[in-house]
Amino acid sequence: MADLENLLAEIDVSETFAPISAAIRALARVIDESHFTLAGQLQSVHNACAELVERSKPKSSCLFCSLAENLDSHTTNRCNRFPDPVSRAVQVARLHLCERCLKAQHGDDCGVKCAMCGLPHNTLLCHSRARPEGQAFKRRRF
Repeated sequence: MADLENLLAEIDVSETFAPISAAIRALARVIDESHFTLAGQLQSVHNACAELVERSKPKSSCLFCSLAENLDSHTTNRCNRFPDPVSRAVQVARLHLCERCLKAQHGDDCGVKCAMCGLPHNTLLCHSRARPEGQAFKRRRF
């Protein structure tokens, strides 16, 4: 568009071409503005598509185990790799999860409390819920 401006500046604009020259300059400004607007919209669409692809990837049903490690498709509360509150708390800290809701990203005002003792931690991290040493979850048969 700068080339167009330079060409228009070089042309000897007489009174008959002045309105046409002004219209061309105005049109050039509109095209420039549209280009920047469309570039921003294209970036927004690109970001939304990338987020959609990321959210569509398969995920493990256990917060502590990766998809490859979770061969039996167990849930977080049935995890045998981290069966006690201490090992779960270590995993929560390692994964930078909230100790209350076990989510990676949320607001600072997480109000979740333990259903067992009422303290500010997730029920899966509660020491009053701990099972005797060596006792793992039993699978239910349906």
